[in-house]
Amino acid sequence: MQNVKVVCSNVEDVEFEEKFDIITLIGVFEYTAKYSSHKNPFHDALKNYGDLLKPNGSLIIAIENKLGLKYFSGYNEDHFGQPYFGIEDRYGAKDITTFGYEEIKEMLGNSGYKSVKFLFPFPDYKIPKAVITDKGVENKKFNESDLIRLTKERHYGTRPKANLLNEYLAWKVIAENKLVKDVSNSFLIVACKNGETELISDSVLAEFYTCARFEPYNTATTFEEIELENIVVKKNTLGNKEQPENRNDLVHKFKSETDYISGQNLHHIITETLLKNRFTEYENLMKQWATYITTNTVLSKGDGLVKPEYFDALPRNFIVDKNNNLHLFDQEWTINRPFDVTFLLVRYLSEYRRKKGMYSGYASNFLGFVNKTLNTCGLSPVSGKRLNEIMKEDEEIRSKIHRPGGIASRKVLKSFIQLFLKMAKDVKSYIYYDMFAQR
Repeated sequence: MQNVKVVCSNVEDVEFEEKFDIITLIGVFEYTAKYSSHKNPFHDALKNYGDLLKPNGSLIIAIENKLGLKYFSGYNEDHFGQPYFGIEDRYGAKDITTFGYEEIKEMLGNSGYKSVKFLFPFPDYKIPKAVITDKGVENKKFNESDLIRLTKERHYGTRPKANLLNEYLAWKVIAENKLVKDVSNSFLIVACKNGETELISDSVLAEFYTCARFEPYNTATTFEEIELENIVVKKNTLGNKEQPENRNDLVHKFKSETDYISGQNLHHIITETLLKNRFTEYENLMKQWATYITTNTVLSKGDGLVKPEYFDALPRNFIVDKNNNLHLFDQEWTINRPFDVTFLLVRYLSEYRRKKGMYSGYASNFLGFVNKTLNTCGLSPVSGKRLNEIMKEDEEIRSKIHRPGGIASRKVLKSFIQLFLKMAKDVKSYIYYDMFAQR
C-alpha cells in the first residue's frame, strides 16, 4: 500500500514530523511500562500521544478491564495466565498492566484529554459481537443485558476457570444495578484533547454483529435513539456478496428499520427459569409462547401448520413487555413449506440438548424434556426416531446458514488434565490456609 509506512521501533525512540488524525492502541497500551524508561510511563505516554494528535484528533485505546466480570468469575488474567491477578493488583512496576474503569478514565483526564468516551465490547474487544455505548448503558428504556447475554465469555487458555459463578445470570443483575461500565470485560476508548470526537455518534446506543454465518447472511444491527427515549433498530448485511440466485428453499429477508420493543428477551427468561430450577415458571412461559404461535402464525386453526415465514418465531425472537405481553421481532428466514408447531418447539429446545444440567431436575433425558414440554403446550409426544428426524432436518437447514465450528479434541484433553491439577492445588491450599484458620 502506497500510503502506509511501517516503522518497527519503540515509540519513545521515534521523532514524528507530522501530526495524526487518529492514533490507535489496540491491545498495546497495557505494555507501556514494560518498554518505557519513564518514571510515570502510562501518564507520560498518554501526554506524548496527545502531542502527536491534530487539534481534533482522536486517541483510540482497546484494553482489558482488570475488574471485568470474567475475571471475578475465575477466568485467567489474559497476560499472566493466572486467575484474580488483576483484581488483586499483582502487577509489578515494569509489568504488563490493565486498569479499571475509574482508574483509566482519571488517567486520561489528568493527561489532558477533555473528552473521553467509552464503548463496552462483549465478550471483549478482540472479536466483539456486541458493543454498548455510554448512552446505551444509561438509557432506561434500553435493555443492554439482553445483548450482552447473547455473547459468551472467551477463555484464552486451557486452564479451567477458578470458580462456578454463572456470568449469564450475573449480567442481568449487573445491568439493573448500573454496573456494566465497572465490570465490562474490556474497554474501547475514544479520547480527544480538544472538543468532542466525531467518530462516535451520540445517538447510537449499541451495535450487535452476527459473524458466524456464510456470506451474505452476516448482519450488523444498530440501536439508535432518534429522539428522547424513542429508539429504532437498523439492520444491514455485512459485506458485499449477493444472495444466491434461484434459492427458494431458504430466503433471507429482514426489515432495515423497526421500532425498538422495550422489555426482556423471552429466551433469556426461559433460560433463567431452567438454571434456577423453576420449572413451573418454565412451563408457563412455554405455554404462553405456544399459545401465541397457534393463535397468530398458523395457516388455519384446523391444520395447525405454521406459515413458512415464521420459521424464525423462536423464543429468542420474542420480547416480553412490562405488561407480560409477547412481541415477535426480527423474522429473517423463510423456508419453502409450512411446518407444524412441534417442529418449531423441537427446533428451539435443541439449544439445550447438550446442557442436561439445566433440565435434569425436570426430566431424566432430552427426549423426556421435549415430550414433557410438548405435553405442557398441548401437543402430542414424539418418538426418539421422530425427534432425531426433526433435529436432522433443522440441522440441514442451519448448515446452509452457519459456518461449521468445533473444539479441538487435544485442547479438551489438556483442559481436563489442568482441571484435575487445579482441584489438587485447591485441596492443598484449603488444608494449608483455610481449614485451620476456621478453628
